[in-house]
Amino acid sequence: MNRLEGKVALVTRAASKRGIGHAIALKLAAEGANVVIVDKYAAPRGLFPIDEGWGGLDAEVAEIGSLGREALAIVADISNGRK
Repeated sequence: MNRLEGKVALVTRAASKRGIGHAIALKLAAEGANVVIVDKYAAPRGLFPIDEGWGGLDAEVAEIGSLGREALAIVADISNGRK
């Protein structure tokens, strides 16, 4: 049994292919959690040529689904607006 079975995790800044949010969301899913992924952009521009064509949140939902977990993608700016 996965240790996070039946749990739901919320991960922010998850749309970037090379970002820590992406890695954390996949690890939580591998441990059995269903995951809500949130980012300000559905598919941020990649900094590296290898990232071009990455589907952002939609691609991550598919990756999580391939692990047998459910995922919900939300595009939202969760900052408080201050700089």
